[in-house]
Amino acid sequence: MSIEDRSRSKDLLNLQTNLISEEIKYLDSHLRHYDELSFKIKGWAITLWSGIVAFGAKEGLWMVVITSIPISVSFWILDAYFKQYQRRSMERMRAIELFLDSTGFFEGKGLDAAFMSGRLVDFPVHDPIGSRTRRIDKSFEDKYKRRTNFWKCMTVPNVLYFYLLPLITSIIVIVLMK
Repeated sequence: MSIEDRSRSKDLLNLQTNLISEEIKYLDSHLRHYDELSFKIKGWAITLWSGIVAFGAKEGLWMVVITSIPISVSFWILDAYFKQYQRRSMERMRAIELFLDSTGFFEGKGLDAAFMSGRLVDFPVHDPIGSRTRRIDKSFEDKYKRRTNFWKCMTVPNVLYFYLLPLITSIIVIVLMK
Protein backbone atom coordinates (compact mmCIF):
# COMPACT_ATOMS: atom_id res chain seq x y z
CA MET A 1 0.00 0.00 0.00
CA SER A 2 1.41 3.37 -0.99
CA ILE A 3 1.83 6.28 1.40
CA GLU A 4 -0.97 8.11 -0.40
CA ASP A 5 -3.31 5.11 0.00
CA ARG A 6 -2.44 4.82 3.70
CA SER A 7 -3.11 8.52 4.17
CA ARG A 8 -6.50 8.21 2.41
CA SER A 9 -7.31 5.13 4.45
CA LYS A 10 -6.39 6.95 7.68
CA ASP A 11 -8.51 9.97 6.66
CA LEU A 12 -11.45 7.67 5.90
CA LEU A 13 -11.11 5.93 9.27
CA ASN A 14 -10.97 9.31 11.04
CA LEU A 15 -14.09 10.44 9.20
CA GLN A 16 -15.92 7.21 10.01
CA THR A 17 -14.96 7.28 13.70
CA ASN A 18 -16.04 10.95 13.89
CA LEU A 19 -19.37 9.99 12.33
CA ILE A 20 -19.82 7.26 14.93
CA SER A 21 -18.97 9.74 17.67
CA GLU A 22 -21.61 12.14 16.32
CA GLU A 23 -24.09 9.29 16.06
CA ILE A 24 -23.55 8.44 19.73
CA LYS A 25 -24.45 12.04 20.64
CA TYR A 26 -27.46 11.90 18.33
CA LEU A 27 -28.66 8.60 19.80
CA ASP A 28 -28.18 9.84 23.35
CA SER A 29 -30.29 12.94 22.71
CA HIS A 30 -33.00 10.88 20.99
CA LEU A 31 -33.12 8.34 23.81
CA ARG A 32 -33.71 11.19 26.24
CA HIS A 33 -36.31 12.66 23.88
CA TYR A 34 -38.21 9.36 23.79
CA ASP A 35 -38.22 9.31 27.60
CA GLU A 36 -39.67 12.84 27.62
CA LEU A 37 -42.33 11.82 25.07
CA SER A 38 -43.27 8.81 27.17
CA PHE A 39 -43.58 11.02 30.25
CA LYS A 40 -45.84 13.48 28.37
CA ILE A 41 -47.98 10.69 26.94
CA LYS A 42 -48.43 9.19 30.40
CA GLY A 43 -49.29 12.63 31.77
CA TRP A 44 -51.99 13.18 29.17
CA ALA A 45 -53.27 9.64 29.61
CA ILE A 46 -53.69 9.93 33.36
CA THR A 47 -55.18 13.43 33.09
CA LEU A 48 -57.84 12.39 30.57
CA TRP A 49 -58.51 9.08 32.27
CA SER A 50 -58.96 10.60 35.72
CA GLY A 51 -61.16 13.41 34.35
CA ILE A 52 -63.45 10.98 32.55
CA VAL A 53 -63.68 8.55 35.47
CA ALA A 54 -64.25 11.36 37.99
CA PHE A 55 -66.97 12.94 35.86
CA GLY A 56 -68.66 9.60 35.14
CA ALA A 57 -68.55 8.55 38.79
CA LYS A 58 -69.82 11.92 40.03
CA GLU A 59 -72.73 11.91 37.59
CA GLY A 60 -73.40 8.20 38.07
CA LEU A 61 -72.92 7.52 34.36
CA TRP A 62 -71.10 4.21 34.02
CA MET A 63 -71.24 4.56 30.20
CA VAL A 64 -69.00 7.62 30.51
CA VAL A 65 -66.54 5.64 32.62
CA ILE A 66 -66.43 2.96 29.91
CA THR A 67 -65.02 5.56 27.49
CA SER A 68 -61.94 5.78 29.69
CA ILE A 69 -60.98 2.24 28.63
CA PRO A 70 -60.42 2.85 24.89
CA ILE A 71 -58.75 6.16 25.69
CA SER A 72 -56.30 4.43 28.04
CA VAL A 73 -55.65 1.70 25.47
CA SER A 74 -55.01 4.36 22.79
CA PHE A 75 -52.40 6.06 24.94
CA TRP A 76 -50.90 2.68 25.79
CA ILE A 77 -50.49 1.90 22.07
CA LEU A 78 -49.00 5.35 21.41
CA ASP A 79 -46.53 4.96 24.29
CA ALA A 80 -45.52 1.48 23.06
CA TYR A 81 -45.05 2.87 19.54
CA PHE A 82 -42.49 5.39 20.77
CA LYS A 83 -40.95 2.77 23.07
CA GLN A 84 -40.36 0.67 19.95
CA TYR A 85 -38.38 3.51 18.34
CA GLN A 86 -36.47 4.04 21.56
CA ARG A 87 -35.54 0.37 21.72
CA ARG A 88 -34.34 0.46 18.10
CA SER A 89 -32.00 3.29 19.00
CA MET A 90 -30.91 1.40 22.12
CA GLU A 91 -30.03 -1.63 20.02
CA ARG A 92 -27.91 0.53 17.73
CA MET A 93 -26.18 2.06 20.75
CA ARG A 94 -25.53 -1.43 22.11
CA ALA A 95 -23.97 -2.48 18.78
CA ILE A 96 -21.74 0.62 18.76
CA GLU A 97 -20.59 -0.14 22.32
CA LEU A 98 -19.71 -3.73 21.37
CA PHE A 99 -17.88 -2.49 18.27
CA LEU A 100 -15.90 0.12 20.22
CA ASP A 101 -14.99 -2.41 22.91
CA SER A 102 -14.19 -5.05 20.25
CA THR A 103 -16.08 -7.64 22.31
CA GLY A 104 -18.81 -10.17 21.64
CA PHE A 105 -19.58 -10.50 17.96
CA PHE A 106 -16.96 -7.83 17.18
CA GLU A 107 -14.06 -9.59 18.86
CA GLY A 108 -11.27 -9.51 16.30
CA LYS A 109 -13.26 -7.28 13.94
CA GLY A 110 -14.15 -4.29 16.11
CA LEU A 111 -12.49 -0.94 16.46
CA ASP A 112 -9.07 -2.49 17.11
CA ALA A 113 -9.28 -4.34 13.77
CA ALA A 114 -10.44 -1.13 12.08
CA PHE A 115 -7.33 0.69 13.26
CA MET A 116 -5.16 -2.18 12.05
CA SER A 117 -6.76 -2.20 8.59
CA GLY A 118 -7.31 1.55 8.38
CA ARG A 119 -11.05 1.29 7.78
CA LEU A 120 -14.25 0.14 9.42
CA VAL A 121 -14.92 -3.43 8.41
CA ASP A 122 -18.49 -4.71 8.25
CA PHE A 123 -19.89 -1.97 10.46
CA PRO A 124 -22.50 0.46 9.13
CA VAL A 125 -21.80 4.12 9.81
CA HIS A 126 -24.77 6.28 10.86
CA ASP A 127 -27.67 3.92 11.37
CA PRO A 128 -29.75 5.55 14.16
CA ILE A 129 -32.51 2.95 14.30
CA GLY A 130 -30.25 0.02 13.57
CA SER A 131 -31.97 -1.12 10.36
CA ARG A 132 -28.63 -1.99 8.73
CA THR A 133 -26.89 -2.89 11.99
CA ARG A 134 -29.35 -5.69 12.67
CA ARG A 135 -28.30 -7.37 9.41
CA ILE A 136 -24.66 -7.68 10.49
CA ASP A 137 -25.29 -11.12 11.86
CA LYS A 138 -28.22 -13.50 12.40
CA SER A 139 -27.87 -13.27 16.19
CA PHE A 140 -27.97 -9.46 16.02
CA GLU A 141 -31.10 -9.62 13.88
CA ASP A 142 -32.80 -12.09 16.23
CA LYS A 143 -32.06 -9.93 19.29
CA TYR A 144 -33.10 -6.77 17.45
CA LYS A 145 -36.43 -8.30 16.42
CA ARG A 146 -37.10 -9.65 19.92
CA ARG A 147 -36.29 -6.40 21.70
CA THR A 148 -38.06 -4.08 19.26
CA ASN A 149 -41.17 -6.18 18.64
CA PHE A 150 -44.25 -3.96 19.11
CA TRP A 151 -46.00 -6.41 21.44
CA LYS A 152 -42.82 -6.70 23.50
CA CYS A 153 -42.82 -2.90 23.78
CA MET A 154 -46.46 -3.02 24.95
CA THR A 155 -45.40 -5.26 27.82
CA VAL A 156 -42.29 -3.40 28.96
CA PRO A 157 -42.93 -3.06 32.72
CA ASN A 158 -42.94 0.75 32.84
CA VAL A 159 -45.51 0.77 30.03
CA LEU A 160 -47.60 -2.29 30.94
CA TYR A 161 -48.09 -1.61 34.64
CA PHE A 162 -48.75 2.08 34.14
CA TYR A 163 -51.68 1.44 31.78
CA LEU A 164 -53.03 -1.67 33.49
CA LEU A 165 -53.70 0.24 36.70
CA PRO A 166 -56.16 2.75 35.18
CA LEU A 167 -57.79 0.03 33.08
CA ILE A 168 -58.39 -2.19 36.08
CA THR A 169 -59.55 0.79 38.12
CA SER A 170 -62.03 1.76 35.38
CA ILE A 171 -63.45 -1.74 35.35
CA ILE A 172 -63.79 -1.74 39.16
CA VAL A 173 -65.55 1.65 39.07
CA ILE A 174 -67.95 0.41 36.39
CA VAL A 175 -68.75 -2.74 38.36
CA LEU A 176 -69.33 -0.73 41.56
CA MET A 177 -71.60 1.72 39.75
CA LYS A 178 -73.93 -0.95 38.36
